[in-house]
Amino acid sequence: MRTAAALVGIGSALFLAACGNQPAPTGDGSAVTETARNTSPAPQAATGHEPEIVDLSNEIVLAGSPYQRSVQDPVVLCFGPQTAIYPPDCVGSELKGAFSWADHDVQQENGITWTDDTVYAIGHYAPEAGEQGTFTLTRPLDPEPPPGYDTTDWLDTDFTALCKDPTADVAGVDQAGRTQGPAGMDEEQALFTLLRQDLAGYATSWLSDGGVMNVLLTEGTDLGASRAAIRDVYTGPLCLENRNVPSDQDLRAAQDAVADRSDLRFHSVGSGGTDARLYVEVVVADQATVDAIYETAAPWLAPDQIVIVSAVQALQP
Repeated sequence: MRTAAALVGIGSALFLAACGNQPAPTGDGSAVTETARNTSPAPQAATGHEPEIVDLSNEIVLAGSPYQRSVQDPVVLCFGPQTAIYPPDCVGSELKGAFSWADHDVQQENGITWTDDTVYAIGHYAPEAGEQGTFTLTRPLDPEPPPGYDTTDWLDTDFTALCKDPTADVAGVDQAGRTQGPAGMDEEQALFTLLRQDLAGYATSWLSDGGVMNVLLTEGTDLGASRAAIRDVYTGPLCLENRNVPSDQDLRAAQDAVADRSDLRFHSVGSGGTDARLYVEVVVADQATVDAIYETAAPWLAPDQIVIVSAVQALQP
């Protein structure tokens, strides 16, 4: 995803990509989707991780990019992750209202017309209209977000070390030498396997500066026993910490259950960062969708362990 500060790819990260329509799983719970570009800044949940409920009877805001497959096809508004191909492909919501390609920095290839610029559409979204929904503009497309548009990044990517001396218990190990040669990364691979398959209470992990492996464990997990188990296979820089967070096992179970809800309109579902929460990006965070996500994940996660972000945001007064 992102060896200085980097997220280790061993968490429950499953990201599903679509362009305004139903997605399908793209991995086994351990990989992110490959995208060439994301046409809009990541839409966000409200403070406290409670999603702002969107009422589609009011004007809303949607960040995206206009796209037209051919002159015979309607202009659509692409939003959300897109597949890494050129020219781009998109199945978006039909754009209605005043629009002209002359107002945009246009690219054309194989009859396709598009722009890489993100614009902010204000108007009314009808997800059930037509094949992929319609978006009717009530104002011209704008390259700038309207006042109150939320671009907060709720994914915690502060990849700092959890301790000050990560090699105190392995002071005699040559840290530079242990990673040399053809078997130099065997310990790391053994650690990844242990974390995902056998370590009780494992929540998430990440690398910080200096190649420090940081392992977050659920509250009540025996740190001493966990350290001993890890040191059986890994002698590199290591920090451990307990927090009141769900286990990776519970995150993956909740993730799979939500991803199986084919009735929900979502762009992605997965986990990442350093805070062991489930992230669900939906097209519209209406009350029914939010309730369905919470209900589906309830056997494993509490609502405050889920971050729901909405591509469609309410227009702030």
